[in-house]
Amino acid sequence: MHWSEEIAQRIVERHPEKEEYVCAAGISPSGSIHIGNFRDIATSYFVVRALRAMGKKARLQGDRMKKSGEFVENNISQEAIVKRASETLSF
Repeated sequence: MHWSEEIAQRIVERHPEKEEYVCAAGISPSGSIHIGNFRDIATSYFVVRALRAMGKKARLQGDRMKKSGEFVENNISQEAIVKRASETLSF
């Protein structure tokens, strides 16, 4: 079992009554954006995927990055960044 599936299973066991599960993710506004920032988003992203695979309604919620730069100037959401990164990287 993948770690994200274990987490999703525990979430459902603790909150079986939920109609929708929301996994929050965010990038710290301090410092330059780097691959390490991806971890926070990726963790929530994979838990959402595991919840969906279990037949649960789930979504990734990320605040727009507060740090000015390419992502904010181009109005790109963190979910779009995750999607773009997952299309680029092999998982």
